[in-house]
Amino acid sequence: MRAFDTFVTISLFVLLISAVLFSVYLGGMSTMLSDSGAPGIAVGGVFLAIFGVPVTAVIVYVAAVLLAWQSDGLTFYYPIVAFGVMVVAAVLVMVVSVGLIAMGQRIHERNASTAPAEASTATTREPRVLTYDRRHYFQEKNRDAELGIERHTGRRYLAVTMPQRGQEFREYFGLDKQTYEALVADPQDAIFFADRCRSGTYVTDRMPWAGSPVPEPVHAGQTGLARKRAILLTDIPTDAAGVAADLPPGIPYVVIVDDGVDPAGNVGVHAHSGEPRILIAANQLGLG
Repeated sequence: MRAFDTFVTISLFVLLISAVLFSVYLGGMSTMLSDSGAPGIAVGGVFLAIFGVPVTAVIVYVAAVLLAWQSDGLTFYYPIVAFGVMVVAAVLVMVVSVGLIAMGQRIHERNASTAPAEASTATTREPRVLTYDRRHYFQEKNRDAELGIERHTGRRYLAVTMPQRGQEFREYFGLDKQTYEALVADPQDAIFFADRCRSGTYVTDRMPWAGSPVPEPVHAGQTGLARKRAILLTDIPTDAAGVAADLPPGIPYVVIVDDGVDPAGNVGVHAHSGEPRILIAANQLGLG
């Protein structure tokens, strides 16, 4: 009986490893909960979902193995109980993380609705915020794709509705001119491209959320720029001489390498850490 119990226990613990691996996968997929439209406390909810679920599963698994190892009686039920605890713990972690994200969204919406309007002594003018102007919209059942141009920067974009947010928020992805025109000409391809953005298989940084302040262009004389993250104010970046910059199509952000603007009006940047230095005209980079 003891040998059979040991065999069953070990077999169930081996099967339980798949639950631990699934929790790691679930944590990775939780990056889809990120929402550039609700900063602050919502970020804590996203990190809790990403790391909380797999870490909890690993802790429960290790604890169950140790308890079974030290037990003098039957142990077959330890992995069964551990599986139940993993499920309950994962649900609780996800509930708390989604609650934090929802709280961050409400705080963001409340702050946006109560923010004072920008005013001057002479006239009251509209604050300069990023505004995504829709030019094309394609829909097929519950799949959609919006194409347009940001009003102040001229950046072309594709926007998708993220289903896990109840279709309340839209994510914006930068596009180069060639990709934008190709998607406008082929609505089916645009919807398929939107599916890739929605599922996370189109790897690029999201553009800033609608309503965020328009970034101020970098200008000559500025220092302390190194390691700062800058948004590209054009979807066709060049250096000061007009030579096209070798950057991934549609990339919205770059990291500044140089401390300031060189005499020719360029700033050294790279798309990602460790990649070659590329020169871009300073006025094509914006700092928030």
